[in-house]
Amino acid sequence: MSQSRANQLSVILPGVPTRRSFFDGKLGAWTFHYGFGSPPNPKLTPGTVLKIPEIPGLPLGRPESVPAARPRQDTPAVKAEASEEGPYANPALLEAKGALEKGDYVVALATVDQFLGQNPRNGEAVEIKRAVLFQQGKALSEQNKLTDSYTVLTQLTKLSPKDNTVASLLGNVRGRLVQQHYNQGVRLYREEKLAAAISEWRSVLQYEPSHEGAKRNIEQAERLLKGLQERQQKQGR
Repeated sequence: MSQSRANQLSVILPGVPTRRSFFDGKLGAWTFHYGFGSPPNPKLTPGTVLKIPEIPGLPLGRPESVPAARPRQDTPAVKAEASEEGPYANPALLEAKGALEKGDYVVALATVDQFLGQNPRNGEAVEIKRAVLFQQGKALSEQNKLTDSYTVLTQLTKLSPKDNTVASLLGNVRGRLVQQHYNQGVRLYREEKLAAAISEWRSVLQYEPSHEGAKRNIEQAERLLKGLQERQQKQGR
């Protein structure tokens, strides 16, 4: 065998007897030779498996798969936690809301008014004040404290001039006040307490300036009162 042959390793490829492959040690590569009586360009039979035997020092098998890198145990992943904090709530407004829920309208109104003194354009504070005034006015109305209720609701109409609910409640309280003062004036008139009766009917006109019954009663009571005063003066002479 020649020197070049000595440096070549022959491997028989099963299934292809006339095909030989050699590993050239000098070149460090495989060489394939055809011949030895075989026909040119032999065709492989479908399904034929080519197997090359392993040569010491030259592994021909499939490369081993490299395991995926694992995360280091000493550096645990940090998960971003959503903040549980809600929007900022002013302590003064929280106090006002708490007082409103308890029905302590005086404290609630005083607290929110103090806050609005420094923050006059704060929308949340204005809404709280509206709620306080409405609930307070309604509660006073139910307690038949009509004068106080009317005062509170009148203040509320300045904050909510187009609120039909507020206007309706205010109108109800006004009507009851008118009737209350009118009836009180009639009672006093019958008791011949003319000055007190006139005072009650004038109160009616404060809530309803066009009240005709109160106007007529005032005129009649004033005439009677004037006549009594003149008689008293004549008798005193």
